[in-house]
Amino acid sequence: MPETWVSLSRMFAPHEIAERTPQSRKGHLTFGTANNPYKYTPACLDAWAAVLRTVLGSRFVFLRPEGGVESFRANARAAFARRDVDPDRLDFIGVRGDHMRHYNEIDIALDTLPHVGGTTTCEALWMGVPTVSLIGPGFAERLSSFEPVECGAWRSGRALGRRLCRQGGGTGCRSGAPCGAAGRCAGADRGQSA
Repeated sequence: MPETWVSLSRMFAPHEIAERTPQSRKGHLTFGTANNPYKYTPACLDAWAAVLRTVLGSRFVFLRPEGGVESFRANARAAFARRDVDPDRLDFIGVRGDHMRHYNEIDIALDTLPHVGGTTTCEALWMGVPTVSLIGPGFAERLSSFEPVECGAWRSGRALGRRLCRQGGGTGCRSGAPCGAAGRCAGADRGQSA
């Protein structure tokens, strides 16, 4: 890949993407992150908590090896409780290595700030999970804005399009293509994002 600085590892081999979104399977919107905890600044936790307070009934999942450690879970719960979010709305998937399939449990990934994701943004996009990032002036604050193009996000657009179209919305998508019969999206099939 001489035109890019992104190098895809074996993690980016084909992974099964769930046919339906987590929201349609569970009845609530799930936000989440797989970012390294060293990026969880007070401003980042404030932003995530504000999202949860705004989107009633939503949940937040930490997809991190640390999610299996009680001290991490206790600290995360306390941090959200201090920000007026019920800690029972937090979920933890403590996994190392075989984590890609767990992106099927996240509707929308919320990036860290000010230091945004790198590998985790590529992973989320690869698995068809849209990622919300706040972009700042420095390189480490803009990394997530480069990756949709650099990491081949047309694949994730296709995957996301298939996930969304299986919901049967029928209203069309950003690709400009109407949702077709039998959950087939012409835009997603062309590699455009939904």
